[in-house]
Amino acid sequence: MIVFNQIVTFIFDLIFAPFSGLSPVWGLIFISVVTGLFMLLIFKRVSNQEGIRTVKNHIQAYLLELRLYQHDAGLSVQAFRNVMKSNMKYLGYALKPMLFLFIPVLLIMIQIAVRYEYRSLSVGEQAVLDVSLSEGVQSSEFRLEAPENIRIETPPLFIPDEDRIYWRIRAVSKGEGELVFRYGQKTLNKQIFVDSHREKISPEKVKASSLKSFLYPAEPPLSGKDFLREIHLHYPHQSLTVLGIRIHWLVLFFIFSMITGFMFKNVFGVEI
Repeated sequence: MIVFNQIVTFIFDLIFAPFSGLSPVWGLIFISVVTGLFMLLIFKRVSNQEGIRTVKNHIQAYLLELRLYQHDAGLSVQAFRNVMKSNMKYLGYALKPMLFLFIPVLLIMIQIAVRYEYRSLSVGEQAVLDVSLSEGVQSSEFRLEAPENIRIETPPLFIPDEDRIYWRIRAVSKGEGELVFRYGQKTLNKQIFVDSHREKISPEKVKASSLKSFLYPAEPPLSGKDFLREIHLHYPHQSLTVLGIRIHWLVLFFIFSMITGFMFKNVFGVEI
């Protein structure tokens, strides 16, 4: 999982590299367009194009029949049933390519999210930091150290039922650094950014054996032998500004990838 995440992240670093000096919107538009084209070509290859074309023609014919025989209750009911049956058949044809596309599109969305979902802390801004202790770790022997640009504002709050410790921290100056977690002679680190243009920000650091490590590829995961199971730094969510309107990256991704698909479906001869 670690190697796989590193390879995929490296590939996406190369994809986003040409847009590093531009507004983040341009990189998102580019990857959305590429994703739309990718989905279109995969859909064409793995779907039953002839079956989709036929069932769409049937649906149109039954809809026309509904309109022509709207005053005949018997024929209208029959046409409506045929429309519903054809729609179910169409969904069956569409299900296979959608399942096939699920994993690659999920990988793309994870890589976009690590670049667009969160922003660094601003100077003066507070955040909550919490860690989950591994089994057998004593909270009294555990301590946190922060870099110079971060102030720890509260003593550790230990929740025994969760084996979790909470702090409130505040960004006091611009910079990048690492939070250091100590347990005896052992240490673990978590990156923290203040007013930084860092391209990838991960709010969580979890064990490599956890499925969640698949979702946070920006930092190396924790090992199974580490004294922490999870580190969670509550970075603020960010939104992008387009034409003066603040909008979530997922909305833009969906809009541009779908528009691309419909714009080029006739060019590539794809029946959707």
